[in-house]
Amino acid sequence: MVVFFRVDSSYKIGAGHLKRCFNLAKIFKGYKYKIVFISKKYEGNLNHLIIKNKYLLFEIDSKKNISDVQKVKKIIRRFKQDKIMVVDNYNIDHNWEKKIKYLVNKLIVVDDINRDHSADYLINPNWYFNKNYKYLIRYKNCNKILFGPNYSLIETVKKKYKHPKNFTVFFGGSDDKGISFKVTKILSNLTKKKINIVLLNKKKIYIKKFKNEFLNNKSIKISIDLKSIAKILQETKIFIGSGGSTTWLRSYLGVNSIVTDLSYDQKDFSVELHKAGCQFYLKKKDITNPEILKKAINDVSKKNKIIKRNFSNLVDGNGIKRIKILLNKKKRNVNIKKVSVKDIGFIYFLKHQKKVLRSAFFQKPIPLNEHLNWFYKTYSDTTIYFFKICIENIPIGFLRFNKVKNFSYIDIAIDENFSNFGYASKALNLGINKLKKKKIKIFIARIKKNNLTSINFFKKNKFTNYKSKNKFEELRLTI
Repeated sequence: MVVFFRVDSSYKIGAGHLKRCFNLAKIFKGYKYKIVFISKKYEGNLNHLIIKNKYLLFEIDSKKNISDVQKVKKIIRRFKQDKIMVVDNYNIDHNWEKKIKYLVNKLIVVDDINRDHSADYLINPNWYFNKNYKYLIRYKNCNKILFGPNYSLIETVKKKYKHPKNFTVFFGGSDDKGISFKVTKILSNLTKKKINIVLLNKKKIYIKKFKNEFLNNKSIKISIDLKSIAKILQETKIFIGSGGSTTWLRSYLGVNSIVTDLSYDQKDFSVELHKAGCQFYLKKKDITNPEILKKAINDVSKKNKIIKRNFSNLVDGNGIKRIKILLNKKKRNVNIKKVSVKDIGFIYFLKHQKKVLRSAFFQKPIPLNEHLNWFYKTYSDTTIYFFKICIENIPIGFLRFNKVKNFSYIDIAIDENFSNFGYASKALNLGINKLKKKKIKIFIARIKKNNLTSINFFKKNKFTNYKSKNKFEELRLTI
């Protein structure tokens, strides 16, 4: 099997796309597939990192998509094995995908722009809250939609230190306005604590400007062409930068953040996470204003615990592992484990999948703050038995039993990408067997009358009609 990655990097594009592809390449490297990168020779590219990672690199020079397609086709036809194409590139469109798709066994597209696609797997690890539907409606020609932070392509590293003290400044690889320099200058006058500056692929003149300005400041450390920002974020108390590809890694590590948007694709979810009390968002002109930035730093410090509570468990770090399971279609065993606080985000994003939300009694999106309050209340309730459904310890669904005397109401949901494998039925039986020991004799599923899928699911699991009232059916199992 040969896996192609069509991805670019440059001063303008940045490094986020390439970093995501490196993380995704680890899946295929584990299967010992041949991995091939196809990238343009833009000014300030990071193609040397592809070679450093011991991947095969083809560099192309094409100004239009027609030329790009032709050159990529030539490279693909050199290889006779089965092929997978992974695309993570804002300059490649729906038409490019259609022309390449018939040459490969699987086309996987990673994209967070609101536009049409024609792919076997569409991965968009971002979350836009009430605006999600605008993106999902554009993916109608994709077979599998891996949407939201449950499919984030972050590298899984250990959580950060207990008492981090450092500041980190990182505005991606596309900071062509020099915001990094302006913010660093403000910070150097506000604090004596260590400041980590990450400059990805900056021009020599820009790096020289940094070094000349902060040469004698021992609290400032400049990192260039960093292999992994995760290690720096582990030691970070407050992150100041762009709300781009580091968002879900910062969430996973629980880093308090002040962000702005350097491109249109960063704004929606950066603002919504601000509204949800997960991070602070400032406009570009404000993040370089000394007084406004100083106030934001003070506000983040005061609300440190609240922000950490809201933000730190939104991403469970299992996105790449879920994708790996999905790409290998064989049926697997499932087990159930007690839910922990680390599953807050997983359950939130799962509950908002289209099929799961459609089967719920309340079909409107749930504000994140309401979900957090509900989760902690449910988690501490001794009459509720709350499980996550797992494959190889990776959550793919949840199962909840609400105990009332000697009977229990059931709520169950499976990630729609893992449906039709019988995982929900197996998990339900495992849960019922566990609760037999709790002297529960009756299990009841309350379902909307028009939700025939759920009704049939419970009937297959030997539940029988119990009540029909107003807009719902109750199905019952007596053991």
